Amino acid sequence: MRQEVAAEIKSAVVKVSGSVEGGGERVVLEVAGPDGEVVLKVEEELNIDSNGKGDFEVSLKVEKPELWWPFMYGSQPLYTVSATLPGFDTQSRKVGFRRLRLLQHALKKEPGTSLTFDINNVRIFCGGSCWIPGDYLLSRFSETRYQTWARVGVYPWVSPIKKLVGSGG
Repeated sequence: MRQEVAAEIKSAVVKVSGSVEGGGERVVLEVAGPDGEVVLKVEEELNIDSNGKGDFEVSLKVEKPELWWPFMYGSQPLYTVSATLPGFDTQSRKVGFRRLRLLQHALKKEPGTSLTFDINNVRIFCGGSCWIPGDYLLSRFSETRYQTWARVGVYPWVSPIKKLVGSGG
């Protein structure tokens, strides 16, 4: 699943793709807003081959989406995208709609380029840090402990936090 917000920030497209095996003639796709209300519902016929396998790819357009923002700039509303094979299975994923661009231009008096992030047509400040995992055995690092450590970065307004992996970061 991929999302793309239009340049004018008035609509977003969610591209959903999947594979089907062992049954089903159609897939029902739904997008529910952060409040749980269904904002879009589409049915798509499946092209099943002789082995009972098939693929689908659908683009869903959401008008006037609630935008996702970094924690210092606003809320983080999440939409739920569901794909259902009636009588078989349902799979759901969360997505936040945001337009992200990396803006670079040559520096005037120094060699190199600038590095500026633009989210939802707003240039944002990034004063980030690197986080080294709290335990070399990640399976011992519980979700509660992980969330506690992540909140430690929120209080001094650190955004973003880069998680170091291996020796290369």
